[in-house]
Formats: sequence, C-alpha cells, structure tokens
Amino acid sequence: MKFVGIVGSNAEQSYNRKLLKFIRRHFKLKFELELLEITDIPMFNQDIDVSDNF
Repeated sequence: MKFVGIVGSNAEQSYNRKLLKFIRRHFKLKFELELLEITDIPMFNQDIDVSDNF
C-alpha cells in the first residue's frame, strides 16, 4: 500500500516533516510513504482553463 504525506510547512525545522519521516522510517514494512512538499503543489487558479490540454 502506498500513501502520500504532505508536508504543510516550508520551514526547515518543521514538526510535520519530522513526524512524517518518523512514520516512514518506523512503518516501512507496513506501507510506503512518499513525502510531498507543499511548495511543490501548484495552487488552484480558477481563471486558468486546462480543458484544452485534454
């Protein structure tokens, strides 16, 4: 099973990031956890029409 954990802070010393890394390390035999930084997620913009890309 694979999960994605979103780090919701851009601070270097984020408790959220530390917790997700702890979970990934201690439960690696149970599931796979990929960390995704909030800065890597594009923000929603209703004005951009992406329907032409399909």
